[in-house]
Amino acid sequence: MIFLLFIHLVLSLISNNYKDVNGDERGYMIYAARTLKGETNRVKFDDSKSSLIALAYIPRIVQQILNPGLEKTDYGDSDILSGRYIIIAISLLIVIYLWLLLKQINLPYSMLALPFAVVDPLWLTYSSLILSDLFVGLFTTVLIYHSWQYYQKRNLIDLIIASIAIGLGLVAKFSFIPVLLGFGIGIFIILNKKLFRKPALLEFVKAGAIAIFISLIVINLSYPTDSRFKSLSQNEYKSKRLKTLKKSWIASIPIPVPQNLVQAVDLLSYHGQPDIPAAELTYSGGVYLFNHFYKGQSIWYYYWAVMAYKIPLFVLFLFLTGTVASFLMIKKYCLAFLSTFILVFYLFYGGLFNPFQIGARHLMAIYPLIFVSVGFGIYKLSKLISNVAFKSIMITGSIWVCISIGYYYPFTLSYTNELILDKRKAHWYFVPGVNDYDVSDRYAHDFIIKNPAYTNLEDGKQDVNKIAITMKNLFWKVYVEKDPKAIELWNKKPDEVKRFVLLIYHEK
Repeated sequence: MIFLLFIHLVLSLISNNYKDVNGDERGYMIYAARTLKGETNRVKFDDSKSSLIALAYIPRIVQQILNPGLEKTDYGDSDILSGRYIIIAISLLIVIYLWLLLKQINLPYSMLALPFAVVDPLWLTYSSLILSDLFVGLFTTVLIYHSWQYYQKRNLIDLIIASIAIGLGLVAKFSFIPVLLGFGIGIFIILNKKLFRKPALLEFVKAGAIAIFISLIVINLSYPTDSRFKSLSQNEYKSKRLKTLKKSWIASIPIPVPQNLVQAVDLLSYHGQPDIPAAELTYSGGVYLFNHFYKGQSIWYYYWAVMAYKIPLFVLFLFLTGTVASFLMIKKYCLAFLSTFILVFYLFYGGLFNPFQIGARHLMAIYPLIFVSVGFGIYKLSKLISNVAFKSIMITGSIWVCISIGYYYPFTLSYTNELILDKRKAHWYFVPGVNDYDVSDRYAHDFIIKNPAYTNLEDGKQDVNKIAITMKNLFWKVYVEKDPKAIELWNKKPDEVKRFVLLIYHEK
């Protein structure tokens, strides 16, 4: 286990050196700095920001204590780069909790899922970026592990930790809500007969009341300077949803959470409306998938599609094996089923109700659970075939995974498996936040400077027949700006692609 943690740490640190600071990280850090100063009001791009990101300022705080006169003039970039080490620590903690979950399942060969987890390209990508999605993944695993421990042993400390995880998960990001819904439904499926017995029902109600009480305390402590217990009737809102609720009987009920979170709900709901002015949009206004832009729509299979292309194929095979097996053996392997059910529920919920389908990072809320299913899949595979065949498949598959990931490493964000053989076409499948998340922008900028014969379509160069432009920038010019030249390029296959994100065109 220690060796695997070391591998994950080293791979995260190395790949981190190849990730530029992106705009979302700056936004998160600016918002976190404001919350540290007691400023709780949210502006346009703060709809999904979290106060928990303030943890990323720990290195800067230590620096400031050691050097009281320290002043920086790099617009916060150095604080972001040092703050990434805190995110890596969070990632290591998730690996530990994944190990605990697999240990709790306690099936032969299931621990073999851990090596796949620590080298996973999507996990390595977000193991160091300062975003709130990885925090949600941590609280998801903490909730499942300690809730199950409480169910088995009735230790109060497990209930308290699970309750704290609920509060922090909701503070981290509202993507934790479908996790909670899936958790609740999954528990009901597993325990439905027991819950209708009076002693069990009373125990369930008692535990639920404690969890709600503790989670509310945690939520309120996360924004200590904000006002709370205000009703909807006391504020103005931008979204249609909250404006409607303000006219209902619910509007008079005091809400026992910081107004900051109510404002976040309002902004997210507003920005997800398909009819808001273009100037108010916080993203492209639609979903891009398989070379088609769906304006103002959600795609129910979006996150399934992302997983199908972003997870190494052998790992995907093990995941699907474990998922099917866990649904067929609910009562016998309850914990494996619960983890898998939460994952599957989240994927469908995000596909049906999330208008912001703009990247793979949303998967991090449940990503560790993929490897619980992988572990169960490995166990079931060992039961279905001979020992010799099992070992041969596992060894061959593991080598395949290493080669597949190694081909991309350290540029893990742009990783796609062998379902896309020609990587020059990857942008026809996915772009924003999936293959390109602005972490190679400096490289693209420097490439143009070092190669003046190229243009990026933004530098004003005329009569240049060599173009070097990132996937995301080309996407934006095509689907948002409707630039004719960009549209022409989009319909052509690039001559080459550098760092799997910088598209190179040589026009005749």
